Amino acid sequence: VPLGYTERPAETLEKALQAARQAVALDNDDPAAHVSLGRAHFLGNNIEAAIPELETALELNPNLTYARVSLGHALTYSGHAEEAVKYLETAIRTSPRDLWLGSMAARAAEAHLALRQYEKALDWARLAVRQPNIQWPGYAGLAAILGHLDRNDEAQSAGDEILRRKPD
Repeated sequence: VPLGYTERPAETLEKALQAARQAVALDNDDPAAHVSLGRAHFLGNNIEAAIPELETALELNPNLTYARVSLGHALTYSGHAEEAVKYLETAIRTSPRDLWLGSMAARAAEAHLALRQYEKALDWARLAVRQPNIQWPGYAGLAAILGHLDRNDEAQSAGDEILRRKPD
C-alpha cells in the first residue's frame, strides 16, 4: 500500500483521476484543477502527463505555491532535479510559514539528494522534520541522506522515528 493511506490504492487513484479530469473539464482555467490532475498523474507514476498539468497550473497562477512544489516534486522524479530545486526553493522562500513547509522542505531535500548535494539535502531534511505536521516519509528522506553521509547512528535514529510513526 503506497504510503499506507488507503487499502485500495489503484481504486483510489482511479477515483482521483476521474474527479480531477472532471474538474478540468468543468473549468479549464482553474489552476487548482490542473494541480489536482497533475498530482493524480504523479501518484499514478505517469510523470510525463503530470508535468504539463502542473506547468499549466503555474501559467494560470504563478503564485500558487502548491503548483510550484508539485512541479518541483515531479521534476525531481523525472530526472530534472536541478530544475526542480529552483521551483522548490522559490516556493519555500515565497511561503516560509506555509502549513505544508515540512512537505515542501522534504521535497527540496529529495531534489538535493538526487543531485548528490548531501549537506544541502540534510539542511532541508532537518527543516522538514522540525515541522509539527511532518509525516513518516520526511524521516525516510532524512535517514537516506544520513546514510549517504555515513552518519549511521543518526540514520538509525531517523529509522526508529519512522517505525514510531508508522509501526506497520
